[in-house]
Amino acid sequence: MYQLKRKITCVLLVALVTILSSAVSNYHRNSAQGEEFQTTIDPDQYTGLNDFEKLQNALNDVPSAGANVIVPSKIYQGSNLIVPSNVNIIGSEGTTFKLSDNTTSPFLAIADDDRNVHVENIVFDGNKDHVIGGNVSLVYIGQGSEEISIFNNTLKNFRSKAIATDWSEPNKYTRLITVHQNIFCNGEGAAMIFFGQYTDDTFFLEDVDICGNKLYNLTANGKIGVAFTNRPIIRDNEIVSCEAINTGSITIRGCKDAFIYHNSVLENRAIAGIYVETSLGFPNKGFFTIENNRIVGQIGDGFSVANSNGVEAEMAVNKNYFNDNTGVDIEIPDIEATVCGNMVESPADLSIPADATASGNCFISSMQGRAYISAKAQ
Repeated sequence: MYQLKRKITCVLLVALVTILSSAVSNYHRNSAQGEEFQTTIDPDQYTGLNDFEKLQNALNDVPSAGANVIVPSKIYQGSNLIVPSNVNIIGSEGTTFKLSDNTTSPFLAIADDDRNVHVENIVFDGNKDHVIGGNVSLVYIGQGSEEISIFNNTLKNFRSKAIATDWSEPNKYTRLITVHQNIFCNGEGAAMIFFGQYTDDTFFLEDVDICGNKLYNLTANGKIGVAFTNRPIIRDNEIVSCEAINTGSITIRGCKDAFIYHNSVLENRAIAGIYVETSLGFPNKGFFTIENNRIVGQIGDGFSVANSNGVEAEMAVNKNYFNDNTGVDIEIPDIEATVCGNMVESPADLSIPADATASGNCFISSMQGRAYISAKAQ
């Protein structure tokens, strides 16, 4: 009777979380391509010693009502390009933003407290062989920013990380960040590091939606990483041939109400394809939905929770597909969990608490055995 009540409760929670995530996703989907402004600005019409200075002067001229800055098809080399609020920065075919040699600054700096910034159709070149800084990003999102959209760009050749938030100042909300349909490739670090603040039971980074991105051939720390964030959504991404040996291909730490679904994590080297890091000081809270992901050929585990310390969230791990991973497919310590409808390689690949709500999980080894017997019978 207890198990039945718990199963009904879990089903209702999953339904509620699905409704909430759908509402947030719909908002992000509607805002991902930016607001259309009446004013259009051409950087070539501005003065400057070089194209980078002309572009900065064009951005400095964006009115408070907003503008579309259409960037010509050129290579803009520099760093610390300051972005105002209410702007669409839209590249033409072949527009490239390249980090300058020996810089310690990001290329694109979305300033603290910026609002309504959209970046689209740019090739970001991290110039990794000539950038010596170990903590340099291509796109930096300052604290207090809201409604920031990074859409349909290519971010490549970076040394440390491609997109990052600032976490240094507490008690300042950063909200509504969308990273949609970008390509991250040939870098030596993380595609995305969203690192918020958690103080007095309050999360100061909220509603980060990471959707439809492709990551491949990233080494050293090649991952999607989200920490200390309320309502992160990681969905429909593809991560292939990346390496993050000290963490996960998708890593969540100290978050609340996380939704991770429809991702393909293929042939990577990491602790796990999806990894929930834990600590007593920064607990995971609320409800975590891990659903309809495909994790195959991982050198490491499929889905793993580091340990039970600091886990106040309930885990729903449902309808995922795991195959050909070197570690355990699903590894969950002694925490509240629902594990239903997953495809794992064998019973040994399902390491879950004894009191977890588990049903409908299938084993590839059993199916292969039945297929072999059936073939012999024919």
